[in-house]
Amino acid sequence: MRVAVKLVGFPDLQARLGADPVDVEFDGSTLGDLLRWLQRTHGDPAHVRLLGAHGGARAAGAGGAGAAGADGQLDPDIVVLRNGRHPLPLDAELSDGDLLTLVVVVAGG
Repeated sequence: MRVAVKLVGFPDLQARLGADPVDVEFDGSTLGDLLRWLQRTHGDPAHVRLLGAHGGARAAGAGGAGAAGADGQLDPDIVVLRNGRHPLPLDAELSDGDLLTLVVVVAGG
């Protein structure tokens, strides 16, 4: 599978990947496969940013889409959009040529 990945709010991982967006070729067909590939291939910056500082999942978001924690739950602080719209669940089937934008959701007041 070949997709383009754009990162918003991931400076350490972005520095490691270089181009923005970056073309990624990985074995698999789902968003979860891509995120696991990023974690395996790019080590600590991807692991810490996608799984959290302790490597475990944070509480699951209500219907949101994001990175998988150790227990397979979605990280509520990360949203993944396909082709600029449509938040994706981890089991979403990807297509060659998709542009996936990983966004860190920031809230506060």
